[in-house]
Amino acid sequence: MSGQLIIEQLKQRLAGLPQDHEPRERAAVLCELAAAYARAGLPHQGLEAVKETLKLAQSHPMPQEQAEAMYGASMCHYFRADYLMSIASGLDAYQGFSRDQNFVRMGHTLATIAAACKEIKAQDLAIEALNGCLNIAGRTGDVFLEARSRNMLGMVFGDVGRFDEADAELEQSRRCLAKMNDTSHLPKVVANLAGILKQRADAAFSAVSGDTGTALLEQAIKVLRDGVDVAKADGNAYEIADKMALLAEYHHLAGDQSTAMVLVKQALASAHELKHPQIIVEAHLGLGRILLAQNNLAEAESEFKRALELAREAEIHDLQMQIHRGLAECYRMLGQELDTGSHDMQADQLQAGIRHAHQEAQREVRELWERYFSHHPLIGPIA
Repeated sequence: MSGQLIIEQLKQRLAGLPQDHEPRERAAVLCELAAAYARAGLPHQGLEAVKETLKLAQSHPMPQEQAEAMYGASMCHYFRADYLMSIASGLDAYQGFSRDQNFVRMGHTLATIAAACKEIKAQDLAIEALNGCLNIAGRTGDVFLEARSRNMLGMVFGDVGRFDEADAELEQSRRCLAKMNDTSHLPKVVANLAGILKQRADAAFSAVSGDTGTALLEQAIKVLRDGVDVAKADGNAYEIADKMALLAEYHHLAGDQSTAMVLVKQALASAHELKHPQIIVEAHLGLGRILLAQNNLAEAESEFKRALELAREAEIHDLQMQIHRGLAECYRMLGQELDTGSHDMQADQLQAGIRHAHQEAQREVRELWERYFSHHPLIGPIA
């Protein structure tokens, strides 16, 4: 079921509840709505649902609903790329769940915190948090939490070049999902296995081992295509669009621009149906890069400009930086030095801003971690 359809169903359920209805039921629907908005790439609307939930939770003694609202806030801030707020909200949620010893919700909150730590390059904290998740999963028998945690561990290990460990964690995640007969999460895991192959290919190309890099990239494409097929079989519209856009990027990197063009256009159409801002921007950026590789500079410029407009509307700073790089390359090929310099400068400024924000977030997160998480019994090894 698409994210938009889930949102519409939840909004209808909410509209069917009178304002004086049982507040717990209303708060529960609002929490579901916040999470659905976050997953659909609409975190601003999700935060509005969080605010309404918190008002209800503060008007009535509902500590668990308040914790759920803060978990929703953590997810929304994560999808806004406001990782410090994601971690701070997650800490509030974790503390709320821990007061009632709601271990399963604690585990899933910790997994979201770990994802935010990964994004700000605090991989050591992400690994520590995910090991805590695995402790909780083992104690509660939550196989999905184990699958989710191992999937994310695989991504973190890939980021730091520990490729064999990454593969092992991702394969274990896949086994957990098979045990549950769960296919909805499987495209993510398969795509991450492809991502590790792509990272191995990048490492081979950097080491001037072109044949090895090419073979690994071809293998990554094959694995990722399997992930797209799983998403299609499951009818998972978001995963189809997201993984199709990624597959287009891999074909582009492999030099197969015609296949990349077909795939990215399919991804863009699907993303528009989903009304998912990030995938729409990524698809326009991908189109620009493909057109650039085909030396179709006028159309490439148009696609990059459209992508930049949409990225600014959605406040997606990392993609804005990448789009400025694409425009700079386009203008360089056109011989327009002033425009090239302008976009290079804007990309550099965005990159410096992102790096500074990550450094500040790391500093504050490490303080939070030392004050609370490092002493929490569920984070450390099981006695």
